[in-house]
Amino acid sequence: MIRGATSHLARLSNATSAVKSSWRKQCVQLLSTKSQIKYLEESTFPLENGLEQNSLYGKSLQVPYTTVENYIWDSFSQWTNKTAVVCGVTGRNYTYGTLRDHCAALAIRLQQKCKLDFGNTLAICLPNVPEFPLICFGAIEAGLVITTINPIYTAEEISRQLVDSDSKILFGTVSNYSVLKEATKLAQRNIPIVCLKTSIDESLPEGAIDFAELANPSGVHFSSLQ
Repeated sequence: MIRGATSHLARLSNATSAVKSSWRKQCVQLLSTKSQIKYLEESTFPLENGLEQNSLYGKSLQVPYTTVENYIWDSFSQWTNKTAVVCGVTGRNYTYGTLRDHCAALAIRLQQKCKLDFGNTLAICLPNVPEFPLICFGAIEAGLVITTINPIYTAEEISRQLVDSDSKILFGTVSNYSVLKEATKLAQRNIPIVCLKTSIDESLPEGAIDFAELANPSGVHFSSLQ
């Protein structure tokens, strides 16, 4: 979810909570490329009732009654080794299988290590990098709300959005850490900052959380997602 119209999102969040609860068991089956996880071979999602299911071109649409993350990952195993996202500048990329594992690991650690609860807001202040969708999907799977922040905003502008969105955690790059840190000070909130290294010669700033550690699937018990 992207935070915009607050009242609408509040209603949507309540509805999504009920759906998440009923589909969580099924979601666990889709969590990882690890061999011990059994995939759903085909979609078993019922259709959503009461929604307009015709496109502007008059073709009937099949609107499934499911959560966003379940829908996204329903058939990913067909393309496990294919490239899903790639950086046009550096060539850094994730296959569908790797992306899936990292999203699941991030979702679990957002719940367990970062202690975020369903409906909390996660702020993303990143340029167009492959990790952007990874963080979005991981946050959605953890039951969080997302607010996206323009990475060229000033510290003051970022601080206003952090306050307005009631963000509980902030994702950004190492190069932009000083601006993000100043923004949290201006917001007068102790918001953890997760930093993404976009080059191998970058060092993690003191006090920042390493994105690579949060998203690393090594040692993660995928069935522990709440």
